[in-house]
Amino acid sequence: MAGSGRLSDARDRLQYVDLDDMVNFMEDIFAAQDQGTWGKVLSDENAHRQNIIKRVIGYAPKCRIQEELAACVEAFMAADLQEDIVDLISNTLTRGSEEFHRHKLLQNLLLITLSKLASLESSGGLKKGMLKKQLRTLKGYDWEDIAELLIGEGQYEEAFVVYNKFGATKSAFSVLLTHMKDIERAKDYACFCESNEVWEMIKAVEDNE
Repeated sequence: MAGSGRLSDARDRLQYVDLDDMVNFMEDIFAAQDQGTWGKVLSDENAHRQNIIKRVIGYAPKCRIQEELAACVEAFMAADLQEDIVDLISNTLTRGSEEFHRHKLLQNLLLITLSKLASLESSGGLKKGMLKKQLRTLKGYDWEDIAELLIGEGQYEEAFVVYNKFGATKSAFSVLLTHMKDIERAKDYACFCESNEVWEMIKAVEDNE
């Protein structure tokens, strides 16, 4: 088991969580990579749960070992801490090591989680704005898979952002015409792209009306 000594330390510290000694506690629990210990830390029965979650989110960017961070994210997922997962990953991608800045799995997970949370919001919600911002900012995610996910969630504007960002012009037009049914916007976009193929797509739609 990874970090068996640290696992023992982390378990011992659970008995007397000292909020003034959180640095050592964080080092121990990250190094232990033990879901059982993470489960106790993130349990509703832990009186220090919210404080520890806050400290974990703050400590995560200091982590340099992918397996340790992966165990932490897995624990947050198991505890259904979706809002906190967004903060955890966003903070790590922004402030963590250069290696994590390009981490495809973390980027995918952040976007998937934001998509789920945004689907529960009304139009113009905070998470919808965060999702669109991250789609435009991040560069290393599986954009084709993410775009398909967004379409499946009915998040057509966000899917358009992805296709446009990565130069998938035909797919971007398909979103505008097939899903959003916005011919006028598609025409504006066609002028911007200067593509004969997309004008043919628009004409086909108009001919079928």
